[in-house]
Amino acid sequence: MEPAESTELKPQHSLWGEWLLDKYSAARLCVKKRPQALFKEVGRQTLVTVMALLIALALVMSIYANLWDTAWLTWPLVALFSGVAALGLLGVVRALRHALGGIRLEVDMQQKTLWGLAVPRDFCKAYAAKVRGYALQEVQAVVLHTYHPAGAERRSNRAMCELIVQLKDGTCLQGPDVFAPESYAQERLLPLAQAIAHMASLPLELKEEPLPPSPRKPFAFFRSR
Repeated sequence: MEPAESTELKPQHSLWGEWLLDKYSAARLCVKKRPQALFKEVGRQTLVTVMALLIALALVMSIYANLWDTAWLTWPLVALFSGVAALGLLGVVRALRHALGGIRLEVDMQQKTLWGLAVPRDFCKAYAAKVRGYALQEVQAVVLHTYHPAGAERRSNRAMCELIVQLKDGTCLQGPDVFAPESYAQERLLPLAQAIAHMASLPLELKEEPLPPSPRKPFAFFRSR
């Protein structure tokens, strides 16, 4: 078993993932995603967009070259990869906006405000989401959610733990998450969750449930017989 690292809250302390405790005092707390992780997402989205565009262009060139007889089959593929490229471009814009503006969860007791990025409820809002400010009194719950592996997944001995701040209107603000050995995944975020709950004058809610099952592999039915 890996030794547990100290979970004492210290400024610039890593939360063992893509998040960093940027500022911490009795009146103010701020955690943010590491810039490296945000710019890595820009690179991933850019790669998807470029690859989709290249495939779409290659298909168009093949049609004009010598495959007019099968153009009726190829044009739908061109449209498909063009759509993927368009969605990828939207993803690049969103990721770049997040990388430049940052993603953070911040509590300021002096100003009685809370800043965070709302977890999008639908496809369109996912591309328009940005860090916004809310009144601290709007907070309804601070939840530390732990997903434990179940069944065959339990062999990995790792669990997912995420911190969520829920507002009275149902909006959930994104907080840090860690994927760590099951025995102390929750411990990584517990002091942070307790501090935020204390600032919001609310009890911390601890929730645990199994990880959702992995999708069945193709032809698994035939292999199991």
